[in-house]
Amino acid sequence: MVSKGIVFEAKVVAFLERQGYTILGRNRRIASIEIDILAKKEMGDEEHFYFVECKSSPTTGYPLMGRRQKERYLKAMATFQAERGEFLNVHLALAFPDELTGEVLFIPDYFA
Repeated sequence: MVSKGIVFEAKVVAFLERQGYTILGRNRRIASIEIDILAKKEMGDEEHFYFVECKSSPTTGYPLMGRRQKERYLKAMATFQAERGEFLNVHLALAFPDELTGEVLFIPDYFA
């Protein structure tokens, strides 16, 4: 039996691809945290990288992510940049299903 999380991640990948994102990896471990989806999107002459956290259950209210998890993502994002030796546009994004329709809701920059 396929888990609800795996099914929802596949739905998010399809959503991101339709929106023009390139999927660089799934369930990729960076700095001791597993990134559900690592994606990239070209915006003008800049590349933007997205660490996408998928929540397979509808979530009401904020925060969708606790302080410790945010800190771990910040560390992973810093490691990702350091490995490439340059400043990158790196964002933490959240994806979760709409409570009524089940469609993907996407917050491309959770820290904004």
